[in-house]
Amino acid sequence: KGGSTALFGYISRHGHVRPSVCKETNFFTDTEKLVQGLSYYARHFPDNSKKGLRHMITGEGTPNYVRNPWAPLRIYKMLLKKNPDLKIIISLRDPVERFLS
Repeated sequence: KGGSTALFGYISRHGHVRPSVCKETNFFTDTEKLVQGLSYYARHFPDNSKKGLRHMITGEGTPNYVRNPWAPLRIYKMLLKKNPDLKIIISLRDPVERFLS
């Protein structure tokens, strides 16, 4: 209801983006997935380490990260701390408009 699927689709069509295999991994909100570690999470993304692909970027689109009180801290500790250049896009919608739609 906040446009995350549309935004994910638009970004995924960019020539330098190779998106995750599924839009919503829910990795940072699902304890069963989280305990499997970053190697489990990495399997959801294409391997951009090969020659000719290093300029490509990747990402996922899990709206639940905004609603979960633990997800931001987990993302910080597991990703941002090690990759300070990592970018996060958050799409917000007017709550009144969302309620009425």
